[in-house]
Amino acid sequence: MAKKHKAKHHDHKETDHAEAHHAKKTNWSWVVGLIVVILIIVLVLVYWKPIQQPSGEETTEGAETGEQGKTEKAPSEATILNEKVREGRTSGEFNIAKGEGKSWFSGIKCTFGDKTGSSTAKEDLLDFQLTNQGTKAYTLRYVTSMELLSNKALNPMRIDVNGRRVRNLKEACGAEELKAGETLNCKGAQVLLRSGTSKFGAELVNEVSARSQDATSRMEFKC
Repeated sequence: MAKKHKAKHHDHKETDHAEAHHAKKTNWSWVVGLIVVILIIVLVLVYWKPIQQPSGEETTEGAETGEQGKTEKAPSEATILNEKVREGRTSGEFNIAKGEGKSWFSGIKCTFGDKTGSSTAKEDLLDFQLTNQGTKAYTLRYVTSMELLSNKALNPMRIDVNGRRVRNLKEACGAEELKAGETLNCKGAQVLLRSGTSKFGAELVNEVSARSQDATSRMEFKC
């Protein structure tokens, strides 16, 4: 009888020990879970940033808001440095003074695009007025050699900016032909502009040119 009582007492002791161990393990699980939840909350508070929706009313200084709330940069007036022209096939180039009445280009305005790195894409825009100071009409679009052979009346003129042909001239100027004495208002010509200084400290300038067989005009400017 005493042995049975002793065995029963031993069983109760083991059961109490197991329950205590289980309770301790459960408490640790709650502590670990609570720590994980706190860490998650801290990380969310540190790295979460609210998404700010544009009001549609704010604009950046020196910019304009276009369609669908898109911010567009306003063009800036260029500073004309000099202009050289050539009249006739045999004559050489000569400088012309401002206001002399022989300038082919005027009203130049620059708009710089958002270029990154050393991009060579035509992401800038140029506004200008192109005046035919000659007595002939000029074809502003690209003319092939075969077209010239078949149509002698074509008199192509190439418009370049910094040595690169302006490809969207028809869209920018609204015409493919420049008649004698006519002035075209060209807006949004896609170009690659220069600004600032070179690695040697020289100021970077731009050149817009109109070239044909019997007339040439080259104007230097800075934006």
